[in-house]
Amino acid sequence: MNNFAKVIIPGIALDRIFDYAVPPEIRDSIQAGQLVKVNFGHQDIEVVVAELLPQSKIPKAKNILSILSPQPIVNEPMLRLTRWIADHYFCSWGEALEACLIKTVKTKKSERKTVTAETVMELPGLLTGEQNRILEQLKTLLQDPNSKPVLLWGGLASERIRMYLELVEDLLKSRQQVLIIVPQIESLDLWQHHFAARYPGRVVSLHSGLSAGEKYRSWEEIKTGDASIILGTRMALFCNFQRLGLMIMEDEQDTAYKSDQKPMYHTRTVIEKKAELEKIPLILSTSAPSVESYYKAIVDDYNFLKIGNLFDQEAVKIQIQELPKRSKKDTPVYLSQSFIQAIEMRLKKQERAIVFVNMRGYSTYVYCRACKFVIRCPDCDVALTLSAEKNKLYCRYCQHTQKHTTECPSCHTQHLEPVGFGADTVTAVLQEIFPQAIIRRADAQTYDQIKNLKDVDIIVGTQVLNKFDYFPKATFLGILLVDLLLNLPDFRSAEHTFQNLIGLVQRLDSAKGDTAVMIQAENIGHYLMESLKNQDWASFYRQELEFRKQLKYPPFGSLAQVEVRGVDNEKVEKAALELAEKFRKSTIKVYGPAPSFRAKLRGQYRQHIMLKSTSHNALIKVLQKVKPNKRTAAITISTDVDPVEVL
Repeated sequence: MNNFAKVIIPGIALDRIFDYAVPPEIRDSIQAGQLVKVNFGHQDIEVVVAELLPQSKIPKAKNILSILSPQPIVNEPMLRLTRWIADHYFCSWGEALEACLIKTVKTKKSERKTVTAETVMELPGLLTGEQNRILEQLKTLLQDPNSKPVLLWGGLASERIRMYLELVEDLLKSRQQVLIIVPQIESLDLWQHHFAARYPGRVVSLHSGLSAGEKYRSWEEIKTGDASIILGTRMALFCNFQRLGLMIMEDEQDTAYKSDQKPMYHTRTVIEKKAELEKIPLILSTSAPSVESYYKAIVDDYNFLKIGNLFDQEAVKIQIQELPKRSKKDTPVYLSQSFIQAIEMRLKKQERAIVFVNMRGYSTYVYCRACKFVIRCPDCDVALTLSAEKNKLYCRYCQHTQKHTTECPSCHTQHLEPVGFGADTVTAVLQEIFPQAIIRRADAQTYDQIKNLKDVDIIVGTQVLNKFDYFPKATFLGILLVDLLLNLPDFRSAEHTFQNLIGLVQRLDSAKGDTAVMIQAENIGHYLMESLKNQDWASFYRQELEFRKQLKYPPFGSLAQVEVRGVDNEKVEKAALELAEKFRKSTIKVYGPAPSFRAKLRGQYRQHIMLKSTSHNALIKVLQKVKPNKRTAAITISTDVDPVEVL
């Protein structure tokens, strides 16, 4: 009988469940997964029923006050998945469960966002012979209920959409649901446009950009089964699906899939676990796989399908150009004569050029030639960047701004000057060289204004360029000083650089032929440069895996990054040292503590401790024993299991 219930308090860090008595009048209607009201301490709160029991070890358990949801708001498979997330990512069940809860907001019915044909590029024509072959292989693999996840490598998003439009046809006929997850909200327009056109009235979207009412309405349509195709960001994974028959994770390598708030899960790991627990077919599609997924494919943990070459290797020529040593008199942006001539040739042919720069702004930092003082953010202690307005300095992390002058605040001489370059500088230099050309800057601030790419000759952009699906008429890609990406103090820097560059190359219009990629670097001896030059992708992954195997980095080991932060640097350092000593009493590897790459951020000093083990379970056991996570008036300590960056 349902005499007692174990309940979870959503959102709290306390990893405990509590017993409550079920009053006789609601025993026939109470279910696991329902939202109920209980008295906890001295206040009434909302909790989720985790389990129903005939008896409890608690002698005087309080009564549940009332049932708040007639039906479960979290189904049984999601209860199991969130319990696993809590164990795997060292968080409480309540924190993991919070990701599943959509506020019950009742609003007047409003129109969903309409994506017009003018804002979305049309898909290519019929599927090619190879794409049809891949499609048939996918259908065969997905028919097996015990099928391994499929890693699908190759093609643009628009090409994969064509295949998926055909793939889901049979599933929809059998009234099954399809979940498609993309990393960024901006990526949804393309999918929404084509799926809604093909299957009108059967598509819903779910992402953080929707209002509370829109989220709740989508959540309800998914739960009742009225929605057949669900398009969303990572939050869509946590819905109560009625009859889910296929999951697709687009751009599986994207770092946006890692949550930066509790629960700090990685979508790829969670969706793979969901596929395993519920026997749901899963496709992980990518333009350049994560090293972890590539490894799983070659050791046969994934089925591996590749759509041809990454791009037309006959049409696209990659040139690696070593930067010469420069004097202080040189222009802050080194553009070789061959680089300029390549752009000039495209403009004459009425084609388009893309130039990639790692940073926005006019300079990397501003310093004093007299006393070497660098202007830094008072809250983040990072060098301020000279903004597009040229008279303002800003912080890329907390958005602090201040007026730019030539007077040094340290020695009061008039010798402050910008050093390095960003997208604004490159745009200005190119405009001087090509005064008749229409040049646009593409970064996080300007993306929405130029995403249609109309009447643009040269696009100078940061990593936001990878949000575009395709660059029509673009036959030249220039990469400036790739070392800035490659030399970040992160073991994944080479992987992320490779994925960024390959993604950009794939977006070029190679159908026009004579497509050139020019990569400028100060260090051309890195194995990434060799694999790009020879277009030997297997070589890159092979050397990257060898590097990680030697140092026991993922996929050959597990990491956890413990961050200690606070406004008092001495207290932060002391707390980090004490915590590291506790970890060193275990058998896992402990590195640090050491100041973070961004040692002060938004007014708080930060120390990192890195934990490494060849066993994920061993790592979690140590964390459970030490229990590092806590928050006091002076110190906050948080733990990120399986971090995607270690800066």
